[in-house]
Amino acid sequence: MSIAVKIVTPNTTAYDNAASEVQFPGFLGQMGALEGHAQLLTLSKPGVITIMSDRGTERYLIGKGFAELNSTSLSLLVDLFETVDSIDKDKARSELIEAEEELSRTAPADERHQFVVDRVELARARVEA
Repeated sequence: MSIAVKIVTPNTTAYDNAASEVQFPGFLGQMGALEGHAQLLTLSKPGVITIMSDRGTERYLIGKGFAELNSTSLSLLVDLFETVDSIDKDKARSELIEAEEELSRTAPADERHQFVVDRVELARARVEA
């Protein structure tokens, strides 16, 4: 029993393999995908995707995007894909502090507000990965 998992960034197909189970950060929280899942289209948030397969458990950091899930496949179109092992935790913590400080100075009506919120979410995901 498996589902086809494809993760695509603006530059490349970052991941394309079969999995027995996938857990990924959906817009409203963690989501799980198994073979036979009902059809679903949702937003994804920055965070760790965990892919279980006969190759073991793999963990990657993904950025925001879209997830399309059905009974046989999961496709993620995301703006970022990194291996968890490549994350520099010290740099991630510094980025989170800077992003949170910028957010505290940015009003919700400011045109940069959503950009800064996205920056905070991605920095937090890197720290927590």
